[in-house]
Amino acid sequence: MTRKIRFCVTCADTRVGQHLRIVGNAPALGNWSPPNGPPLTTSAAEFPLWRTGELLALEETAPLEYKFVICDTEGRPIRWEERPNRILHLSALASSGIISKRGPVALVEGFNMSNNPEDPTRFCGVERESSSSAMNRVRRGSHQYPEREHPPTIERPDAADMFEPTMRERCPSLSMLGNVGPMNRNSSASASLSHFGNLG
Repeated sequence: MTRKIRFCVTCADTRVGQHLRIVGNAPALGNWSPPNGPPLTTSAAEFPLWRTGELLALEETAPLEYKFVICDTEGRPIRWEERPNRILHLSALASSGIISKRGPVALVEGFNMSNNPEDPTRFCGVERESSSSAMNRVRRGSHQYPEREHPPTIERPDAADMFEPTMRERCPSLSMLGNVGPMNRNSSASASLSHFGNLG
C-alpha cells in the first residue's frame, strides 16, 4: 500500500547551477543514488524553500530512511546532510494520529536540521502547503535555523536579504558581457544594468 507525499526543505546553501535531491532506501528515492533521486525545485519567490514537483508514492508499511543532498546539474552529489539518516514510517504515524489516515501529505524540514520523527509540526495536508506556512513550520520545529537567521518580516523592509546567498553570485562579469559585442553605454543600457552595480 502506497501513500503520496511531497517533500519540502529549506536550504540557502546552494549556489548557481546547484539543486537539491532526496535520496533514500526506496526505488522512488533513488535507492541511495543521487542521480536517481527525485529533484527538488525552487523559485526566486520561494527560495530558500525547495520542494518535490510531483507527489511521490511511497510504501506506507516499511520505514523509510533518507537524506537531502545538494547536487550539480548532472545530479552528482556536492554535499550530503551531515546528520544521521532521516526516518519516515507513514503507517505508524497514521496509527498514532500524527498524520491523517488517508490522502496526500506534505513533509516540511530544514536542511541539516535535526527533527523528532514524530513531531506533528513537520506534516500538513498538501492543500495547506504554502511557502510562508512551510517556513514557519521549520522555524517552530527548532530554535536553530541552520542556514541564516532571518528577522521577522515586520522588521525588514523587503525579502531581499533572503536571496542574498545566491543572488550575489549572479552578477555578470565584463568577460561574460563581452561575448555579445561592445557595450553601448547609453542611458537605456546603463539603466538596465544599474542593479548590478559598477561594471566598468
